[in-house]
Amino acid sequence: MQPQKQALAEDARAAQMRDFVDRTAFAQAPLLPLRADASVRRFFRVVKDGKTAVLMDARPPLEDTAVFETMQKKLSAIGLTVPEVYACDHALGLVLMEDFGDERYFELITGKKESADKLYGLAVDVLVHKMKADPAVALLESVAYSDEYWLFRVEQFLLHYMPHVLKREATAGEREDFLGLFREAITSAHHFDDVLLHGDYGAQNLYYMPEREGVKALGLIDFQDMTDARGNMMGSPAFDLVFLLQDVRIDLPAGLEQAMRDRFIDKTGIEDRQLFEGEYATIGTAQAVKCLGLFARLGHGQGRKEYLDFIPYCWRNVNSNLTHPSLKGIRDWFAKNNIDLHA
Repeated sequence: MQPQKQALAEDARAAQMRDFVDRTAFAQAPLLPLRADASVRRFFRVVKDGKTAVLMDARPPLEDTAVFETMQKKLSAIGLTVPEVYACDHALGLVLMEDFGDERYFELITGKKESADKLYGLAVDVLVHKMKADPAVALLESVAYSDEYWLFRVEQFLLHYMPHVLKREATAGEREDFLGLFREAITSAHHFDDVLLHGDYGAQNLYYMPEREGVKALGLIDFQDMTDARGNMMGSPAFDLVFLLQDVRIDLPAGLEQAMRDRFIDKTGIEDRQLFEGEYATIGTAQAVKCLGLFARLGHGQGRKEYLDFIPYCWRNVNSNLTHPSLKGIRDWFAKNNIDLHA
């Protein structure tokens, strides 16, 4: 878009947001920009008479705020804490909602303000609660997270990481072997009943709310669109656990990942630990490989250099997951093609 047209489009959008907020109890409140994320969404804090709210700007057709409201209602219905929605306009892609504040798990843990064991124990208990929720409510109109979409995600490594970082394109043979190995691993990872997925269940999307009891002490945000796919998805119970314990933005204390994985297995009553560990490692590998491609694209292709700092965390997770015997073929692919797992 030409700069002049882009400026006009931004002015029109600002007017839409202003009009939307002015039709609520926060009329005339200034819109204060909040942090950006990897999506096209934008967030603003509005403050009036000592009260605050968050405005989400999620423009269609790239975003769908109706899915946000659907997920907000479902998660609330199964007893979890999500922001209250004050007003929404799905045609414009605008939502005004409850403000959970600035201190997420990420700030509490990196600032050593709360015990990681306590916070992650609560986050695991929420996943246990979600897994045990009535499927008639939790999975209403949910769509399965498909194997083909997983393959689309892992292919980002070939499309972006290899040319941007390794400075070479994948050969036809490398691509065929890579996707074949991941297809075999992913299609084999369906040993447990599907659960409702948050989709981006990491430290940047979780809030500790100690004034509330039990699992309600965890506040959830950013549950609307599965990062790339649409929301209201269902999939493996290992999915959100991987996002929590293999967060690419944070280092967990030694032993905490295994301890929390054990906590989840014990509290859910999963009987075949080996099967679950394999499913967890498969999803962890796919997610980390996908993120290598995503961060290379954002960092090198779009100039968002801050995302390059996360690449070592991705390799940490790839290396850890590929110790599982069921994924030996994928580990061998990296070795055969001279790609260092500790890059």
